[in-house]
Amino acid sequence: MLVLSLSDISVPFGESEDVLRALCAARLGVPAAELGHLRVRRRALDARHSSRLRYVYTIEVEAPLTQEQARRISGAKVVGSTLARRVEFGTRRLVERPVVVGAGPAGLFAAWKLAENGYRPILIERGKPVEARRTDTTGFWKYGRLNPDSNVLFGEGGAGAFSDGKLTSRSKDWRRDDVLDRFARCGAGDSVRYEARPHVGTDRLFYVLKQVRATLCALETEILFETRVEDILIDREMVLGVRCAPEVVVPTNALILACGHSARDTYHALRARGVALEQKPFAMGIRVQHRQEIIDTAQYGRRAVSHEGRDRSLQPAEYVLRCPKTSTGRSVFSFCVCPGGAVIPCASEPGGLFCNGMSGRNRGGRFANGAIVAQIPTTDFASTDPLSGIDFQRHWEVAAFESTGGTYALPMMPLVSFVQGSSPPRRVQGLAKGLFPRADLVDLTSLLPPSVVQAVREASHEFSKTIRGWLTPDAVAFGIETRTSSPVRILRREDGQSENVTGLFPAGEGAGYAGGIVSAAVDGMRAAEHLMAIFAPPS
Repeated sequence: MLVLSLSDISVPFGESEDVLRALCAARLGVPAAELGHLRVRRRALDARHSSRLRYVYTIEVEAPLTQEQARRISGAKVVGSTLARRVEFGTRRLVERPVVVGAGPAGLFAAWKLAENGYRPILIERGKPVEARRTDTTGFWKYGRLNPDSNVLFGEGGAGAFSDGKLTSRSKDWRRDDVLDRFARCGAGDSVRYEARPHVGTDRLFYVLKQVRATLCALETEILFETRVEDILIDREMVLGVRCAPEVVVPTNALILACGHSARDTYHALRARGVALEQKPFAMGIRVQHRQEIIDTAQYGRRAVSHEGRDRSLQPAEYVLRCPKTSTGRSVFSFCVCPGGAVIPCASEPGGLFCNGMSGRNRGGRFANGAIVAQIPTTDFASTDPLSGIDFQRHWEVAAFESTGGTYALPMMPLVSFVQGSSPPRRVQGLAKGLFPRADLVDLTSLLPPSVVQAVREASHEFSKTIRGWLTPDAVAFGIETRTSSPVRILRREDGQSENVTGLFPAGEGAGYAGGIVSAAVDGMRAAEHLMAIFAPPS
């Protein structure tokens, strides 16, 4: 029997998935009883016509057909059987155990790949395990107490641990399915394997990360929490190890660097060591919050009702918006939309402030939020220094911090006031501030480059044509969104190593080669494979 992939299998919303076998049989022209194993590979809700909501599936199914018969069927693709890809080991000797720096998605999955192949890596993370990290983060949100090494950005799970836990990725890399399968096995839920826009939720990620840690430890991975890497030791363009605080050296000639996009001190250490870096564009803007029912109505039409009476078989709606051109020449787009979530204050160093969004597994909150950001090309940076983009981010983050009196409260204003250019009101009455009340009314237009303000204003008028109620009086703009991606790229060769340092394997968002949990995890696994292709397993 052949294994076929069938796309565009459509089922009306509310109808049981039991019909999938019959629909596949009809497409293939064979009796349903003759089909073998059937597996849902992808499911997406088609809400283009709110009166005719449908789920669209991609199905993998075993069928008694020949190659010639399969080629005549529209939307069918022969995929054969899934075979485990062999790992090709190199011959170069490891001086010590390989080291992975950073326990975000890239670092965790790189360590996992090494560990299951017998490399017994050492995983170094500046922050705390997720249990202790959650305590530090809650203290920051409630009281403004910042721990620079254990916060929303740093610690087990990386920045993605305190977000929506989005596992959406447009990557066609075969490792994507492997990543989703590993998340499912660690408690993320079977649906992440096939949903078009899978998410785990901040609350469930807590337990998933603990299971990932247990898996790594069972595979003889040594994990060093609360261990900040201060320097990468390099001699004659070869990695010798890392120096941690206090004066502790971990020697290695094989280092995967998955530091995350906010490890600014690591970037400075790399530049001081002469590691090849370059500037990278990113995006910045504001985070907007609306009542969830406004977004639901725009997506589902008459099927959407108030939050309290919403049809629970429908997931809280999100949006994908893009304004490709504004008078400033910058495109504007939505980023990291969190249905049923909350806006959160973030900081990774004293004296700076920015915002992000998060939501739980059921996305049950009353509000939706999403970043609305404009392009920041490298020409906006003050110099050609590879780290000039960090200085650009820091300038605006310091302004945001000072705008609310240095308390780490978020600056906010009505979205209508931001778009129309009017001053914010003196009181917050009527403005839905969401889960976290530590926010103060501030004129956000003073906390962003004028070109970004203008671009977001123009885009908001366009977005209001798509989502009725986008500029409703109780919609809130929070400031500022600056950490959409790294403003630095660590250059690397095709074999995964740094362009000018042997044994250094940059990976993930911090290296400038990923954007999101899944793509970072995929890049981490790829880095591990590059390392294994060069170095033999330890005896």
